[in-house]
Amino acid sequence: MDSPSKLENLRFTRSLLNVLRRRMHEDGQVLLTYLIDIAYLETSDRLKQSENEKSPRHGGTDGAGQPMFDHQPTTEPGSRLRGMKSTIRHH
Repeated sequence: MDSPSKLENLRFTRSLLNVLRRRMHEDGQVLLTYLIDIAYLETSDRLKQSENEKSPRHGGTDGAGQPMFDHQPTTEPGSRLRGMKSTIRHH
C-alpha cells in the first residue's frame, strides 16, 4: 500500500482539527479551541502552499495578462485570532 501524499496528510489533519475544534468549542474549552485554531490555520496555510506549488498556473497570467490567482489576503495575518486572545484573557 502506498503511503499517503503530503496533500492527503494535510487534508486529513485539517479535517481532524476541524472536528476537534468544534467539539472543544461546544464544550466551552476556550484555550483548547484557540490552540486548535492555530494548528488549523497553520495546516491550511501549508495546504494552500502545497497546492499552489503543484498548480501549473502558479504565478502565471491568462491570455489577457491578468493574474491567474489573486493572492491578496482577506484579513491581516493573525487578525482572526486576536479576538479569541482577548476572550481567553477574560476567562
